[in-house]
Amino acid sequence: MSLPVGLMNIFVLKSRVEARFVGGLEGFREQLQHYAEDDFLFRMGAMSGQDFQEILHKLSSGGLDPDQDLAMAEAMHGPTQHTPGIVFNQFAPDALIGGWVARAEAEPSSPDILARA
Repeated sequence: MSLPVGLMNIFVLKSRVEARFVGGLEGFREQLQHYAEDDFLFRMGAMSGQDFQEILHKLSSGGLDPDQDLAMAEAMHGPTQHTPGIVFNQFAPDALIGGWVARAEAEPSSPDILARA
């Protein structure tokens, strides 16, 4: 599966959340109520820099390393930070917001995700 990239997004593998976040997946879901997910990834989105920083703070306070565990992307220009295990693809380069999606590296790419976004 894939998750579309919105305005400003942070992506993390569920396996890293389970291994490193206080309380694992359940703890993550309690701390961060606003997220999207597929079978392998979580996506948290923000519309402002302040909201983005608040999400980063919650993730790092929970035990994730922003430099090692998180990938980041924004709608117009795509990925801004990579991490092993998360891949970004651009399926619609001429789209108004770039047409970027993120997926776990082991998963096949899925261009139909843009139709469901």
